[in-house]
Amino acid sequence: MAKTDPAPSPKVEDYLQSMYSLETEGERVISARLARWMRVTPPTAWATVRRMERDGLVEIDGKKTIHLTKRGRELAEKVARRHRLSERFLSDVLGLGWAEAHDEAHHFEHGVTPVIEGRIFSLLGHPTTCPHGSPIPGTGAVLSSDLVPWTELSPDSLSLGRAGCRGGPGSEAAPGPPPTPPR
Repeated sequence: MAKTDPAPSPKVEDYLQSMYSLETEGERVISARLARWMRVTPPTAWATVRRMERDGLVEIDGKKTIHLTKRGRELAEKVARRHRLSERFLSDVLGLGWAEAHDEAHHFEHGVTPVIEGRIFSLLGHPTTCPHGSPIPGTGAVLSSDLVPWTELSPDSLSLGRAGCRGGPGSEAAPGPPPTPPR
């Protein structure tokens, strides 16, 4: 019988999702930035990253930039998909607000099996984005390439508009502030 890799722990899944989010937003993934996103101390983040490196989920280059391996990226996309579908379900079906849906999705996502994920995806009408406008992996939706990070905008240029996601026909991108980083 072939040996299968054990599923990552919820904590490792959260790290994978944070790295994936940072990368897709064009940020360089370094331990200090990851520690802020995860709301842990830098030594805690570094110790977890080193274990993830040992387990073949990430590689660390000479400049201490953390890169997802092929296996790490596949797992990260699965976690991001479950998280964003969970947010959409908690918001659209259960009526939670964006912030509450985001927080609750961190608990909910770890128990979503592939069968439940498929049913939620169908129930919601095959959404392409989460309530914050981030693309749901596996749907073909992508962030617009002409986006400017909100932190680089002047206060005079800030306004609420549609999120910068191209999801094609029926895109669910909604106006609002940028999403808060995952815990």
